[in-house]
Amino acid sequence: MDEKKENTQNGFKKNLYIVLGSICFGLGLTGAVISFVPTTPLLLLAGFFYIRSSQKLYDWMMNHKVFGTFLTNYIEKRALTKRMRIWILTGLWTTLIVSSIAANSPGGNFILLIIGVGFTIHLSFFDILKEDKKGE
Repeated sequence: MDEKKENTQNGFKKNLYIVLGSICFGLGLTGAVISFVPTTPLLLLAGFFYIRSSQKLYDWMMNHKVFGTFLTNYIEKRALTKRMRIWILTGLWTTLIVSSIAANSPGGNFILLIIGVGFTIHLSFFDILKEDKKGE
């Protein structure tokens, strides 16, 4: 009886992670188009959920036509192209500044500043990859 209950709980957890990973991936795709949605953290979160629920989905995401190379470089090599680093930081700071203006809250602005500085420092530790002919 306990084994059946454990299998049911594991199945529910696996399905929940697949749903959460898919939501994060979808939002990450949206973030590639709309700069107000943080693409990188959402894709990393999708990877977190997928690796814990479905190796097939994780492999699909890591080999994705658009995001696969970026994610592989980010996760495995801890490296980005110069163009990608500029794109990420421009999107990040644009989003944070617009959010700060919209929120108009000293406490919220401080939190946004800490997030921006923290993520900028985080990216500064990544190596810079040479760009290939396609600009990847």
